[in-house]
Amino acid sequence: MRVLALALILGSLGGPAMATTPSVAEPAPATPAPPQSVWKASDRDGLVHLQSGLSCPSEYAGFRRTDAQLFDGLGFDVGCNYAAPGIALTVYIFRREGNSVAAAMAQAKEEYLTVGADRHPTPVAEATVSDGGLTWSTALYSEDGDLRSGIWVAGLQDWTILYRVTYRTTAEGSATAGMSEMSKLVQASAAAQLSRCAKLPLPKRDGARVTSAKAIQEAAMMTSILGGAMLSAAADGANEDSSTVQEVTWCAEAPIQIDSYRMIYWRAVQADGEDAGLDRVTLVSNGPPPTLGLAADGLAGLIGGKSGPVQWAATASNGSGVAIYAYFKSRPSPTSVAALFADILSGKAKAVGGYAVDGKSISIGVPSE
Repeated sequence: MRVLALALILGSLGGPAMATTPSVAEPAPATPAPPQSVWKASDRDGLVHLQSGLSCPSEYAGFRRTDAQLFDGLGFDVGCNYAAPGIALTVYIFRREGNSVAAAMAQAKEEYLTVGADRHPTPVAEATVSDGGLTWSTALYSEDGDLRSGIWVAGLQDWTILYRVTYRTTAEGSATAGMSEMSKLVQASAAAQLSRCAKLPLPKRDGARVTSAKAIQEAAMMTSILGGAMLSAAADGANEDSSTVQEVTWCAEAPIQIDSYRMIYWRAVQADGEDAGLDRVTLVSNGPPPTLGLAADGLAGLIGGKSGPVQWAATASNGSGVAIYAYFKSRPSPTSVAALFADILSGKAKAVGGYAVDGKSISIGVPSE
């Protein structure tokens, strides 16, 4: 819960000579590696929150990241803690689930007043502030020990960005400047990604799974021939010009749980926000998340002489090759894909085909009728 993080922040400012680095005599325990289904480590951007795009650099504007937190176990409610001399700042981002920004502010104030009651918080001011291209609702309090605590809340599409900052009055200028710099980072990372993802409504997904053994065999053969050729060409260096490869943004749609498997469903959009025609479902995990990808198999269908809706294929990378697990008559629903993924993870569903490349040799496996 975010209230725990608030308590930790308040506690870190309790001493008369607030420290921003661990004691040499008592080194801080190692911070667990953040789950890779939620955070991506980047040399340039530090930690990047996959679900929102929020960048949490290791250092910025005199602040040092001390922790990255996951409050819901799924990645739709996270925070990054920062420290600077005389300042503790936490940046939260979470999906609102229908609640308003005003409701998020009311909850944040209630949590703060509950956790920090022993510091006798006294309201100083409430205001609406424009900063970093965002419109913020703010509340400022004075506390015992010559401290100030502030809450800043703004909306980003259907997400909320929230700052909790506590600082000594002598560090007020640095605290304000630090939040402004963070707002620039928020605008360049999370605001950009969430705006791109919100450009189009969700696509139509009603594709039924293909069950004909003969149709699956034919499709798997064609997919394997074409996919193997592409992998072989890439291995030969035919696609060395990376500028021709279009980057996509993966937009987190929703969490799905089946039995003990907690998953996240995603769709890809192009740089201009247009549909990239790709979906995927990932397993919530600490290491590299197992992933099932969904893509239109239009070229294989065209060569096979098929007409009507474009067929979609469900595939997973398995090292040097690709395993094919199912075909759908058109773009399938998240629930049907998640059910297939759960069956794959449990061993109930097996690959219906696949292909791999070893040097110039392409191996293909397809099911028998």
